[in-house]
Amino acid sequence: MNAPRPIADWVLSALLAMIVCAVTAAMLPVRVTPVLKLELSKNAVDIRDLDQPRSITRQVTHWVDVLDLARDGRLAHPRLGVLGLGDHFFLDVKTRVRVPATASYRFEVRSDDGFALAIDERRVCAFTKDRSLTTQTCRVLLLAGDHDLRLSYFQAGGPAGLAVRYAVNADANWHWLGEDSAQLRFIGD
Repeated sequence: MNAPRPIADWVLSALLAMIVCAVTAAMLPVRVTPVLKLELSKNAVDIRDLDQPRSITRQVTHWVDVLDLARDGRLAHPRLGVLGLGDHFFLDVKTRVRVPATASYRFEVRSDDGFALAIDERRVCAFTKDRSLTTQTCRVLLLAGDHDLRLSYFQAGGPAGLAVRYAVNADANWHWLGEDSAQLRFIGD
């Protein structure tokens, strides 16, 4: 009669436990810190201009940590993956930001197709028609205090993408929209 091999049993048990942990971790959904609420709205008709009347058939909400959604011609987050609704949809972001000191800010918007960035209900940067992925930089003076920030975007068809960064004055340190810095904090709705 052969005696049981306790070391071999322990090794096999440990290996099986590691496999179960790895499979369980792979099944958990990817999560990020919910900073920006993205409201995506599928439009019933073709979109030619950001400011055209909307005819919404379906809405989806996603929360992201940063607005870095330009990946291989798709509206995709680096960790969450593809977020779009195919073609002919609008995306809206509304948030509040806190500015500790008055300064001139630069916003860099990369979009495929149109977008509009408004602060305190004043449009400070826009391209409202469709286009291929293009970068546009806008400057705005923000007084110390809290401000409403709204970004609207649309995807007509074909490749998609939206990425927004900000920096203060001529500072070379860019931050993704949604990422807090010493010059700007995201405080939500």
